[in-house]
Order: sequence, then structure tokens, then C-alpha cells
Amino acid sequence: MGCFSGAVDRNKSSIFGIGLHDSIAGNTSIFYIQLRDYKGYPTGSTRYSPQISIARFPNYDEVNKSVIYYPEKIGLYQVTYTAVISGTYFITCTWKGITLNRDGAIQKTVHAGCLIFIYRFSFL
Repeated sequence: MGCFSGAVDRNKSSIFGIGLHDSIAGNTSIFYIQLRDYKGYPTGSTRYSPQISIARFPNYDEVNKSVIYYPEKIGLYQVTYTAVISGTYFITCTWKGITLNRDGAIQKTVHAGCLIFIYRFSFL
């Protein structure tokens, strides 16, 4: 299985999901990429995945992520990642060198999570 339909059109493709919005550090975030050709039909490849950059500003530390392709849903990719440090992150998605984010990098804020303190008591 190789490519389907036509070449990817960044203006017809979409990036969506709750993982693009504010989240809490340590929580898993998920978003999706739906690739489409110039006619709006789903397109993609089983041999190639979108390149995803999720980096924290100002250090540009990269976040580990996984990209899953759904062969039964042509051109649909799921991106899963966990940002463990609070701050401002920038998400950029590319397909074979073409940036899919039409308006540049997607900016996201990751808020600090809850702290849990464990107290130990000792009895004399």
C-alpha cells in the first residue's frame, strides 16, 4: 500500500483535537492530522508519516511523541504526547517538507499540575 488519491494540499488538510489546547503538565494530549488532496479527498501514505515538532519556548526542548496511522481511515494520523514541564509550547506539523500549519506554529500553554505531598509520621 503506497499513496492514496492525489498529492497533499495543506489548504485542504486539517489539524484538530483537544491536544492543541491548553493542558496540564503530565497529562497525555492527543490531536489528529487529516491529510487531503486539492479536491478535498482524503490522501496519505502507509510508508510515510507527518513530521511533528512539539517544542517548549524559550529552550525549544522537544517533547517525545508518537504518531499512529489509521489505514482504514485514509490520511488520518493520531499524535499522542505528554508535556511534563509547564510553559508555552509550539506545535509544527509537516508532510514531506511542506508545513501543514497554515498560520505558522500552533501555540499551546501547558499549566503546572497538582503537587501531591506524602507525609511520613513516626511514632516513638
